[in-house]
Amino acid sequence: MRLLEALGLRAGDVVALVGGGGKTALGHLLVREAVSLGLRAVFTVTTKIFTPDLPPDQWAAGPPLPDGKLSGLSFADIEALRSRYDLVVVEADGSAGRPLKFPAAHEPVIPPSATVVLPVVGASVVGRPLAPEWCHRWELAASFAGRGGAITATLIARILWQAAARGRPAGARVVPLVNQADNAERLAAARAVGQALLREGAPLALLTSAITEPPVIERFVAGGIQA
Repeated sequence: MRLLEALGLRAGDVVALVGGGGKTALGHLLVREAVSLGLRAVFTVTTKIFTPDLPPDQWAAGPPLPDGKLSGLSFADIEALRSRYDLVVVEADGSAGRPLKFPAAHEPVIPPSATVVLPVVGASVVGRPLAPEWCHRWELAASFAGRGGAITATLIARILWQAAARGRPAGARVVPLVNQADNAERLAAARAVGQALLREGAPLALLTSAITEPPVIERFVAGGIQA
């Protein structure tokens, strides 16, 4: 299933991706899917990114920074994009390349125009130690968990559902994405996170892989699993 379809996106939506484990790849994928269906779509950022792997008319960012990345757009600039595009996809968080992210007090940077917020995690992190090489801002995650040790499916679900999308606009839908479910081991790990998300109260969670076709492997919904 296409990601666009699984999320139920429509013209006028502003999608904000937060967390870690594949936000950029999934954001690019959403734009490509929308364009293939004849929609005008754009990828942008509120933090900073490397130059997107998209045609120039399908992304927007601010001036270059000393580290080689591009700066993010203001909320006003993102709002202006809505008048030019059917779908605006915003990378609204940074994770320093880690598959899991716990936000600091000033994070994530979700635009007030966001209608859908997608907290993302990489399935590769399940069972790994709660340490800096696996979790961005790991010390905040350890404080939240009240412990160190292994990163469990339950802890990931709590972070995604309780913390990752905080500061989201009132009325915005939240759909967690468990990404990197691209082999048997990671799929099993992703399923454990999906089940834990349902226990946390998420009405919908998607298991995805940005490198497979179709990208949506399974949909976890209250009452069952849909392939």
